Amino acid sequence: MGCATSSKQQDFHIRYDTGAQIGEGKFGQVHLARRIKDKEICAVKVITIDSKAQSTMASVKMEQAAWEAVGKHEHCVALYEVVYMAKPTLCFMVMEKCQSSIKDHLKILINTPESDLAGIFYQMLSAVSHCHEVHVVHRDVKPHNFLLAGENGKTIKLCDFGVAAIQHKTTKLNGTFGTPAYMSPEMVRGIEHDEKTDVWSCGATAYVVLFADYPYMPRTMSAENVKRAIRKDVPAISFQRPDPYAYQPSDQAIAFVKSLLDRSAKTRCSAKDAMRHSFLEHGYRKHSGLERKQEFDLLDELIDNNVPFEDGGSTATSSPSYIDFKATDSILKVSCLNNSFESNSLSRTVSTASGGSETAESASTPV
Repeated sequence: MGCATSSKQQDFHIRYDTGAQIGEGKFGQVHLARRIKDKEICAVKVITIDSKAQSTMASVKMEQAAWEAVGKHEHCVALYEVVYMAKPTLCFMVMEKCQSSIKDHLKILINTPESDLAGIFYQMLSAVSHCHEVHVVHRDVKPHNFLLAGENGKTIKLCDFGVAAIQHKTTKLNGTFGTPAYMSPEMVRGIEHDEKTDVWSCGATAYVVLFADYPYMPRTMSAENVKRAIRKDVPAISFQRPDPYAYQPSDQAIAFVKSLLDRSAKTRCSAKDAMRHSFLEHGYRKHSGLERKQEFDLLDELIDNNVPFEDGGSTATSSPSYIDFKATDSILKVSCLNNSFESNSLSRTVSTASGGSETAESASTPV
């Protein structure tokens, strides 16, 4: 199934069955879907478009344009087609079916050897680098938006281009987008930004995995406090796990993360340059097929165990899972997909596609 979009208003439901809801965001829901013609299983993002709000349609068109520009890439979730319906005004974005997200498996990842993590970070940066090569800035890079996908779920793929934008060569982008804990300094300041904002977010994602903590942790966790801490660099990033008795990342791993979390966008490395960092050399060897067995063993463990990260924080006696994700988690929660299709799921989609609530702390849309 290739990437083929449609601008004609068609009856989506003649060609697809819809199944269980597997995710939700500010503008719509993600459901399982099955193409009737060949029974192929996929996922579909259903967006209710307010005919009175031109901004909603503009956002949908921007997402479609950015996703189509990304096209086919090993580490980006594939967009198969886009279908619009007039009554009710709905947009269906049919995409590749994936499995659970990196966020769902942080409990395993934060206790994983660095040599295995290097291969995963390499795949993440490969996706982001490709986006930048085709002039797409994702603007919401975070663990939630990297999914296990591909054959046997052993490939990391970047998803959710809902706030992505196409950057023209001679201009920069404006506005404030993303999830607070992963925003770059230039993003939280509301100044012009470019593709380097995604590099910072990759750094924040790697930091969460390596250090079991957010880069910036104000005493009271809230969206505004996190953004203030990033803006002022107070308290500064510690580059240490909160538990002094826990395993601490290596100097090489710290140097890698620091190269991504350079507070100056001008001197911050590109995603392509980050892929060449010495810390990822092992990851590159795995990705190139020279020694991928250990990485596949890790991904097998993630798939087989499917252990979600507990959002409630941890106690002093628990394993080193220090982050309280409640303050900044996205409302989109992608779980492992199954192939069961529920009756009447379509009516739920139409009636509730725009009814989800989202707190400022979890915003992954314009804030």
